Amino acid sequence: MTSRQAPEIFQIPLDDLDPAGLPPRGTAEFEQTVIGRYALDYAARGWQAVVAVDDGFVRVVAVPERGVEPKAYVLGLLQNGFLEDALPVLEALDGMLDDAELAYSHGLCLSELQRGGRQRRSPRCSGRSSSTPRTRTRSSRSG
Repeated sequence: MTSRQAPEIFQIPLDDLDPAGLPPRGTAEFEQTVIGRYALDYAARGWQAVVAVDDGFVRVVAVPERGVEPKAYVLGLLQNGFLEDALPVLEALDGMLDDAELAYSHGLCLSELQRGGRQRRSPRCSGRSSSTPRTRTRSSRSG
């Protein structure tokens, strides 16, 4: 039986990126360079990656060849009570996709964590309705 790998889903504030070798922030060259770095890194490992850059974050969703679909992965974390593990994944996915179920789950996760006394700040939680990218992305595929 072959086990499936978890995807890597994260976001990094642009302020936390090492500026060495990057074009000036706010330019198309900056965006393309950042997207390229992450997309090529994952492609070299044989993973498929979608990378998005907006005014505040770089967001990455990378799935190995035998990986779990990202939305199914995060919903599984929530269903099994791993709220603190799910929150950063939800933040990244909600920042990349217009998906009502992810937005709702993001808000619910924040609410549950706050009710439990564990305050977390999220850059955004909104109720969007379709699964379309919010920012420009590039997909990388191996092979």
